[in-house]
Amino acid sequence: MERDERGLASPEEPALVSSPGGVHPGATERTGGQQSAPAPGEVSFRVSKISIIYRYLSLALLTLVGGILLYILMPMMMTSRDYVFLAILALWALALLRYWVFLLDMPYRIVLTGGQPIAFVSLLRTRRIGAADIRAFNVSPVYSSFLRVLTSRRKKVSLINHITGLHQLIILVKQANPQMETKGC
Repeated sequence: MERDERGLASPEEPALVSSPGGVHPGATERTGGQQSAPAPGEVSFRVSKISIIYRYLSLALLTLVGGILLYILMPMMMTSRDYVFLAILALWALALLRYWVFLLDMPYRIVLTGGQPIAFVSLLRTRRIGAADIRAFNVSPVYSSFLRVLTSRRKKVSLINHITGLHQLIILVKQANPQMETKGC
């Protein structure tokens, strides 16, 4: 690998470039024929799109089934005064609402920028957690497709476990916080 007088890599040497899916050696983003550089010190990791689409579609299907049941059964329940089915549909709707909020609040992107806190970006909000506050990365004991980030302040951030560059993310956080534990990752 050749380097010029300034110590920069030659064009033949693969560069470490941040891409939307994470950090990949030799990956480049092109804009107008030129390489675009990421923000200084910024590394971004994303949950795979197919995992997100699968979760949203399955939940949309459950919501559609609940809506159809509500549409069909509501008139019958009101005329027969059978409130047990109405209570069951109300519980169904509350469970769906809770899961929609859970899914929309689940981060789809993780951004590490220099010495700043790690940003967990979701559709509803962005949570910032310092690397020193992260206590562990654990696979969820109930659903192995979810990853939980535990903090020293007893907060939990749940993620879909299909993150591009997950091991790179764990290495970077572990460098900033050597006491961090990993379980099942």
